[in-house]
Amino acid sequence: MLRLIDARRFPYVPCSEIEIEASGRPFFANCHADFNISHSRYMVAVGYIPSDFTLRIGCDIQFMDKRKNMDGIAKRAFSSAERQFFVSAVDSVERLTRFYQIWTFKESYIKMCGLSLFDVLKAPDYTHAFFQENNFFSQYHLGNEDTEQYMLCCMWNMSSCLENVGKESRQAHPEICWFSEATLYCRDLRHC
Repeated sequence: MLRLIDARRFPYVPCSEIEIEASGRPFFANCHADFNISHSRYMVAVGYIPSDFTLRIGCDIQFMDKRKNMDGIAKRAFSSAERQFFVSAVDSVERLTRFYQIWTFKESYIKMCGLSLFDVLKAPDYTHAFFQENNFFSQYHLGNEDTEQYMLCCMWNMSSCLENVGKESRQAHPEICWFSEATLYCRDLRHC
């Protein structure tokens, strides 16, 4: 999939070699682009951001499993403000959505940074995400009430290159490509 995306975006450039950082995070060795892969149940997400500058992207897709121990995970992995946001939902549908909004946001961040799942508490607070200058993210709710539902979050960081980029480059946005034959309903939840 990465080679297909790479070939689509850079048709006249040979596909980049994929190497591994010391943390275990894969990256393109000879290409001004970054990628991240996630999968859950029957879905695979590829976050891909081309740029003339060094950007990093993290993505996470999660099947919205109603049986997951959301309360236990929230106690261990969410800040107090995130837990309050989660438990203050008006019904079980909103509660499920809020849980996966927070979780995919955090996992996208740790994947973008090359951290492990044990570092989830190092991720920024979801409830204050709009106030971060260098991290940008988009979040999508895929599916509908009658079929499987997924939450997808892509986050990218430009802090290492802000002094070198113009205003238009600061608003760079990852590409989202569909590779499946079936199209799911897609609702854009957040666009920062």
